[in-house]
Amino acid sequence: MREEQLNISKNKVQTGEVSVRKEVIEEQKTINVPVSHEEIVIERHAVNNDSTAEPVGAEETIRIPVSEEQVEVNKNTVITGEVDINRR
Repeated sequence: MREEQLNISKNKVQTGEVSVRKEVIEEQKTINVPVSHEEIVIERHAVNNDSTAEPVGAEETIRIPVSEEQVEVNKNTVITGEVDINRR
C-alpha cells in the first residue's frame, strides 16, 4: 500500500520595505502688532507775557512716560493629527 502525504512549511520572504521619516519645515513669518504707550504732557507758558530773569522757552514741553505695551512672542507645539502604523 502506498499513500501520498503533503509536507507543508512556511518560509518568510521579504517582498518590500517601508520607510518612515519626519521632516521639519521652518518658515519665517512677519506679523504686525499694534502697540500703544501713554505719556503725561506738561506744557509751560509765560503768564500775561511778563518778563522774568529766568530763561523760559516759548513753548517748553516735558513728556513723562506712564505706561507702554510690550510685545511678547511664544511658540507652542499643537497636535494637528495622529498617524497609526500597523502590520498585517
